[in-house]
Amino acid sequence: MARCRALISGTYSYMKAIVASTCTFEPQHASHAPEMFSVLSDPAIYEFENDAPVDLDGLTKRFESLESRVSPDCSEQWLNWVIRVDSGVLVGYVQATVNTDRTAHVAYELNSRTCVEASVAAQFWH
Repeated sequence: MARCRALISGTYSYMKAIVASTCTFEPQHASHAPEMFSVLSDPAIYEFENDAPVDLDGLTKRFESLESRVSPDCSEQWLNWVIRVDSGVLVGYVQATVNTDRTAHVAYELNSRTCVEASVAAQFWH
């Protein structure tokens, strides 16, 4: 376990903001939780899956746990960014889970109230 953590301990330091023409992808931190709580409390985005965060404290703790950038068993690398559009508003997040075999799963969640801005930001990933 210690060897695994040592191998990927640099993940946090090499995650940088990604600047696109209409938005910036910022490495997700617990400090984003207050602003993201509002984004993720939009009931429209949970019509078909998951549930909204219960409270700000729970979301902050979740974001803190993701800051390790690695799963507890070291089988996955967790790369998470929040999406900030040019107006300065956070509109969602994008996640990449990288497995030890170098395959990855990518997901994103966008707030419906800012759908137009968010969809432009999401095009960066397509």
